[in-house]
Amino acid sequence: MSDNVQLTHLTYKHEHKKFPIYLILDNVKDAVNIGSIFRLSDALGVKEIFICGDLSYDDLKNKKLAKVSRNTINYVDYETYPNILECITALQKLNVNILALELTSKSIPIQNYKFEKGKSYAFIIGNERYGISQEVLDNVSDTVHIDMYGNNSSMNLSVATGIAVSECLDKIR
Repeated sequence: MSDNVQLTHLTYKHEHKKFPIYLILDNVKDAVNIGSIFRLSDALGVKEIFICGDLSYDDLKNKKLAKVSRNTINYVDYETYPNILECITALQKLNVNILALELTSKSIPIQNYKFEKGKSYAFIIGNERYGISQEVLDNVSDTVHIDMYGNNSSMNLSVATGIAVSECLDKIR
């Protein structure tokens, strides 16, 4: 018998931790994307999610979101803000570095960004179709992007979010 066996959720023992990383969802609408972001936030120790835009409480309690998130929406901290600029201002007052995750004329590759231990970071994740608005881009500290090498210049936002959080974690832990 092999000594390399798959562990179950019951046999895998890990430390529960939260890191000074926040996610700001800017009018993200798809329940699958929101659920995936909750699930990866739980797995990677994101401190809190801010859901900005016109989503209602009922939108956040639908069955598809709960299923995709594997019910992590019940234990990952989150707040809703109708206005994203109010959310950004509140986090800036707490000295959180606000980063837009968007390909722009001034964005830098995320692997080149100087994440620092002891600092807090919030990634703004844009709408599935329109990305992050110019108004929001004008109110952030920096803009970062993920280098891509194929024909497409974008990827699924929950996948991009996982890459961004992982890159940040690698540098601040």
